[in-house]
Amino acid sequence: MSAALAGSMAERTGRILAEWVELVRAAGPDPLDRNAVRAGLRDAHGVKQNTRWAIAGEAARAAGWREPTFEEHVDAQYAGTRAALRPIYDRRAARVELGLRFDDPPASARLEPAKAPGQATHRVVLRGPVEVDVEVEFLLRAAYEQNG
Repeated sequence: MSAALAGSMAERTGRILAEWVELVRAAGPDPLDRNAVRAGLRDAHGVKQNTRWAIAGEAARAAGWREPTFEEHVDAQYAGTRAALRPIYDRRAARVELGLRFDDPPASARLEPAKAPGQATHRVVLRGPVEVDVEVEFLLRAAYEQNG
């Protein structure tokens, strides 16, 4: 949560964050059910949306919840009936298409015609950081110079 949101909470709501967290704990909804907490804050106290989210998140953290990692979010997204879709995600996540715009493309076996709409005329497929090498830097510099 932003320091600005927490700092202005008392001015906007009449309570500091710690007081809201205590109110949630005492009011009875499971603090790990952030949807129920947000609904209660809206319905019983008229708390505005961003503030509701901040209070519910802090109340959940106080009750032992932690924000899932990126990997945990992806694992949950492709669990159960969607598990068959995970290989598609993994293939797409393993590559990046670097779009470049050239008026006069330099000679490079790594340049391919761009297929997507937009201003890129060419692309370079990258499958990992190790592929961002001297040639890719040269292509980036050439595209930058041609497009000023």
